[in-house]
Amino acid sequence: MECSGSTPPLQVHEIVACRVVEVGQWGAYIEHPSGEQGFVDGMEFSWTSASTDHVRPGDVIRVKVMRLLAGRSGLRGTVFVASIREVTPELNPWFKPDIYRPGVLFPGSVMRSGRDFLIARLSTGALACVLPGGWRGRPPAEGEAVDIRLTSVDADDRKLYGVMQHDTSNTIAQDGDPGS
Repeated sequence: MECSGSTPPLQVHEIVACRVVEVGQWGAYIEHPSGEQGFVDGMEFSWTSASTDHVRPGDVIRVKVMRLLAGRSGLRGTVFVASIREVTPELNPWFKPDIYRPGVLFPGSVMRSGRDFLIARLSTGALACVLPGGWRGRPPAEGEAVDIRLTSVDADDRKLYGVMQHDTSNTIAQDGDPGS
């Protein structure tokens, strides 16, 4: 598709403003001022949630062009794929992976709770698998505040494992500050 007027063609990795045309279950259809149609997958809205609740039709948003569909149109005439979250890479919970070390304590909240483990979102936005060694009685409920002491870190695969900590007299990391 040719760009009309004085708008230059889109480039991969370029950050551009686009208007939200439609929001669906899996993402949002957007339109560049040149008239080119794009798509933002719901997983690309935020570093910490996969929700399309972040935008509404008519909103003008900044996106990073991730891929051009050269020579062919995708679904509904889409010619590029974009990301909202890639506009702010510093908000990625793994932007500074060295803050995640075994022994460091992070506040968080329970995202999913099961019989044998739970998933907690740490204050940094990263997710951690929490083993049952730290809770007494019933597992904490979804949304409940917890303190997680990391026991294992796999920075390559971005996986954190930990246990619940009941004695919080030790230093707790706040927003990426590993404490002492």
